[in-house]
Amino acid sequence: IVQLTRLKMHVKQPSTLKIIEKYMKEAAHNRGVSLSEIEDLSMDDFGLTNGIKTFSIGTFHLELKLLGPGKINLQIIDKNGIPKKTIPKELKEKNSDAVKKIQKIIKSLEIASTAHRDRLDHMYKGKRMMPCDHFVKYYLDHGMMSVIVKKLVWTISGKSGLKNAIYINDAWIDSHGKPIRISDPSEI
Repeated sequence: IVQLTRLKMHVKQPSTLKIIEKYMKEAAHNRGVSLSEIEDLSMDDFGLTNGIKTFSIGTFHLELKLLGPGKINLQIIDKNGIPKKTIPKELKEKNSDAVKKIQKIIKSLEIASTAHRDRLDHMYKGKRMMPCDHFVKYYLDHGMMSVIVKKLVWTISGKSGLKNAIYINDAWIDSHGKPIRISDPSEI
C-alpha cells in the first residue's frame, strides 16, 4: 500500500492512476477502512521530527528542515561551526553516497509534502472529519504533516458544538485567541 501511495504521487497518466486507485480501494475494503485512512497509514515521515532531520557526515553537521509544502532548507555546518552556503567539495568527494541519499530524501520530501498538501485540500473540500486521536497520530505528531497542519485552521466538533481553531505553541486556540480543550469524543 505504501508503494502504491508513493507511486500515485508520481504518476500523471489518468489510466494508470485509475488502476492504482482501484488497488488502493480494494486494499482499504479488505482492511475495513476508508481510502483516506489507507492514505493516512501510508504517509512517510522521512525520519523527520517536527519537520527536521539531522545528519552527521564526517566533520559536517547537516540539518534538513521542511519549511512548508515543497520547501526544504538544508543547512550545512562545518567542524568550526561555520554554516556553508553549498555542499562543500570535501563532503561531496569523501561522502558522495551519503550526499546523494540526502539529495534523494529532499526530492522525495518536496514531492510528498506537496502531494499531501493537495490531499488535505481535497479532504477540506470533502468535509472529512476524523477522530481527534487519529488526527493527532497521523497529522499533528507526524514528522512531515505536522509542519503543514499546524499552519491551518481546523473545525473541531465536540460536546460544545463546532469550533474553529489553530494549533499554536502546543495548544488549540479559537478564533478569539482563547485556548480550547479538546475532549473525547471529538472530531477534527
